[in-house]
Amino acid sequence: MDEFDNFFDRDSNDNNQKTPIYHTPTPEGPKRKNTATIAAIVTAVFMCVMVVVNVIVLASLKSQIATEYANRITEDMKEQYQSAVDDAIKDKDILDDVTDRAGQLAADLINMSTVEVVADKYMKYVAVVTCSTPQTNTHDPSSSKASGFVIGVGEDIFLVTNAHVVMTPWKTGGGTSLADREMHEHTSITCVFELLNPALSYNLEVVAYGTYSENYTIASGGFFGQTQTVKVSTDVIGQPDLAICRFVGAKPDFTLDGSEAGLAIATEDKVNYGDEIAIVGNPQGIGLSITAGTVSKPSLNLPNWGAGSFVMTDGAINSGNSGGAMINKYGQVVGVVESKIVAENVENMGFGVSSSSLIEFIEWAEEYFEVNIPYTTA
Repeated sequence: MDEFDNFFDRDSNDNNQKTPIYHTPTPEGPKRKNTATIAAIVTAVFMCVMVVVNVIVLASLKSQIATEYANRITEDMKEQYQSAVDDAIKDKDILDDVTDRAGQLAADLINMSTVEVVADKYMKYVAVVTCSTPQTNTHDPSSSKASGFVIGVGEDIFLVTNAHVVMTPWKTGGGTSLADREMHEHTSITCVFELLNPALSYNLEVVAYGTYSENYTIASGGFFGQTQTVKVSTDVIGQPDLAICRFVGAKPDFTLDGSEAGLAIATEDKVNYGDEIAIVGNPQGIGLSITAGTVSKPSLNLPNWGAGSFVMTDGAINSGNSGGAMINKYGQVVGVVESKIVAENVENMGFGVSSSSLIEFIEWAEEYFEVNIPYTTA
C-alpha cells in the first residue's frame, strides 16, 4: 500500500500546508522458478555437452584409427614393393638400365626411322672439315675436305676424325723422295657445323693421332702421280686411323637448347648385326648429308688394312665421308667412317673404325699425348 501524508485530515488552520508527496512503491522481488524446470534445463545442457564431446572423441578416434591402418598398409606395401624391386635389379646396374630403356622407349614411341631420328637430334654434332697446307720448302701443297664429329662433356669438347684427314707428309731432310717425309698435321684445319651455324668456322689443332699402319699410302694422283708410301712415326704404329682435334679459340655450344655437349660413344655390346644406322658426313665435299645403312658386321679385324677393329656397313660411303659418324637410333656413335672397298666385283662394303676401338684409342691418347679427352659412353 502506498504511503503518503493525508493533508485533508489535517487541521485546516495549519498554516504550514504541504504539498502531497508520493513515495515510489517498493518493488517486489522476482518470483522463484520451479525447481523441476531448472533441473530439466541443466540436464538438457549436460546431455548436449556430452553429445558434442562424444562426437569429437569419436571423430578423433576415427581419424587416428584410419591413419594407423593406412600407415600399416603403406608399410606392408613398401616392404613388398622394395622386395620386388630388389629381386628385379639384383646384380644389375639400375641407372644404366633405366637410362638405356628410357632412350629406347623415346625412340620407339615416336615411330621414326633411324635416319629421321638422327637428322632431327644428332646430325648437328657432325661437321664439315677442311684441311690445307701451302707450298713451302718443307712441304708440298695439299688439301682435303672431309668430316668429323664432336664428343665431350660440358665445355670440354673435341672433334673426332681420321688421321688421314688431318695429317699430311712433310719433308724432313730436304730430299724430294717420299722416304724423306714424315706425317705432320695440316697447317690449317677448320670445321663448320652447318646445322648449328653454316656461316661460322672454327679453328682446330691435332692433339692426338694414329695411322693406317707402318706406312702411310699415297694414292695414285698424289706425289709423283703414283701410289707411294710415307714412313710414319713408330710411336703411333699399332693405333687406328683416328685423330682427336681441340678447338682453338671459339668453340660451338650445343647445350643452349638443353642438348648434350657431344655425341655418346656406343660400347661394344650396343653394336649388333642388322642394326640400322645413319652415316653423316661430307661426301665429295658437297656439304653435310645423311644416308641410311645397316650394320653388316659389328666387328671385323683387317690386319692388312689398319689397326683396330672395324664396323662393316652397306650404307653409301664416298670420298669426303672420312671421319664422319655412324650413328644408331639412340644417338650413339657405333663407328668412325674410314673407307670402302672399290672394285668391280664388290658392292656396298664400307667400313668405319669401331666405337670400341675409338674408346681404346682415347684412353691410349690421354696417356701418350698427356691430354684429357672427356667423353660419354652409352
